[in-house]
Formats: sequence, C-alpha cells, structure tokens
Amino acid sequence: MIMPKDDSIELHRIALQYLEGNDVEKDYPKSYKYFLEAAELGNPISMYFIGLMYRNGFGIQHDDKKAFEWYLKSAELNYEKAQFQIASDYKVGLGIEKNELESLKWYKKSAESGLMLAQEILGQIYLEGTGVKRDYHQAYSWLLPSAKQGSIISQESLGNMFRDGIGVEKSNTISMKWYKKAAKQGAVNSQNMVATILLEGLNRGDIDSLDSFDSYKPIPKVFKWYLRAAKQGCKSAQLNVGKMYRKGLGTDTNDYEALRWYQRAGAINYPNLQFEIGVMFIHLDESEKAEKHLLK
Repeated sequence: MIMPKDDSIELHRIALQYLEGNDVEKDYPKSYKYFLEAAELGNPISMYFIGLMYRNGFGIQHDDKKAFEWYLKSAELNYEKAQFQIASDYKVGLGIEKNELESLKWYKKSAESGLMLAQEILGQIYLEGTGVKRDYHQAYSWLLPSAKQGSIISQESLGNMFRDGIGVEKSNTISMKWYKKAAKQGAVNSQNMVATILLEGLNRGDIDSLDSFDSYKPIPKVFKWYLRAAKQGCKSAQLNVGKMYRKGLGTDTNDYEALRWYQRAGAINYPNLQFEIGVMFIHLDESEKAEKHLLK
C-alpha cells in the first residue's frame, strides 16, 4: 500500500473519531469532511472509508456507484481491503456491471497484498473450479498462507486435501496438523476428524471394535474430540460419544449419558442398537422402556 502523507494520517484519525464517536459525539458529516480532506492528500484508507460511508448511507445518500468509485481509488493505491471489496462488487455486480474476470483479478491483488479472506476465497475458487478451471496447485498455494493466518475454512480444506490426496501427497500426519488447528478454533467437522484419525491410528475402523481403553492411550483424546464435536451438533460424533459412554472408552461407563447422546444423535430407534438400548434401560431400572426396545 502506498503510504499517505503525515497530515492525512492525522485527518484520518479525526475522521474515525467522529465516525465511531470515540471521545466525541458521533458526527457523520464531520467524519466525511475529514475523510475527504485526508483522501485528497492521497490517503487510501480514507478513500476506502468514504466508499464505506456511501455504501452504508452514513450521513450521506446511499450510493453504490459512488461507493465503488471510492473503493477503486483506494484499491489502485494497493489497499488490500479495498481490493477485496472491488472483487466482491464485481462478483455480484454491486455499483458496477458484474464481471467474473475482474473479480478474480482483484481477489488476486488483495490476496497478494496479504489479506487472509481474499487468499481463502481464491483458494476455494481454484479448489472447486468456480468460474475457472479447477487447479489444485493454485488452490494449495492460496489456502496455505490463509491457513497460516488462521482461516478455519482453509485449514479444514488443507486437512481434506491431505486426507484424501487431492492435489498433494496423501498424509494423515499433515492432515491431522491442519484439522487440529481448525478444531482448536471450534470447527466441528475438524473436531470430528481429529477423533476419527486418532481412532484409525489404533488400526481400528470404529468404536465398536474396541473393548476397553486400558491398552489404548489415545482413546481419552478420541473421546475428548468426539465430545467437542457432539456438543456442537455433529450427529456421528454424538453417536460415538454414546457408544464410548456405554463401553467406558476414554471415560467412565455411564448408561444414562450413553442414552442421552443416542437420543441427541437420533439413534434411539436404530434397529441395530435396540438390544443394547434395552439393556441400558434395564440397568437404569426402567423395565417398561427396556421391554419396548428389547421386543423390537
């Protein structure tokens, strides 16, 4: 980004104060006045904010065309957020005629300037072949820097790519690395995948193949990650948490919790679980419910 003159930085600071009401009463007309003065001195961030004010009608008449014009002035001075906005506007035709090629061009500029979201979107465009020829090399080259900046979507995409060998050499180790990063940020699919890969590392296909956790040190970690995913609504994880409570895998045996998670997973009526569920109801001294399931 081309750096503005020092005077414009101070004018921009004052404009932000009036825009946000920091230590002064919020005043959009004054904010616009100072942004405009800073923009006339070449401040690209102020140009971007003028576009923002036109886009949202902050103290001035809403005008998408003028918003685009100001975003473009800022983008041409290499302000990455403006470049991203120009790409987004071209993509949907907001304030300008829709143009997929121009959109892609500006996403690239924004991504090259280091904006995480632009890198993420560009990676997804090439990964899925949206409006371009699918290119896994290009996808990886943009997903990687955005994943390093913390993009959950990019981290999960890299996890999937290395898990299935899509455009890269298959590697559960690298796949796990990226799934874990996304999982720690709360990504439910990644939490489920971390547990699944840990389970596969025991040379077991599923929870049903395990009888106890005594000789399998990773099992408590499997339970931890399935539980995190289950709490966020992942049905397969909820079912596995129920099974682990039932068998005492990675946690204490608890028929009440097992049934609760089976119910949340919608598995209470699964034909292959009816005998097991009936036995759990017997353990809980609920003979009527037990009989209902045992007779199914």
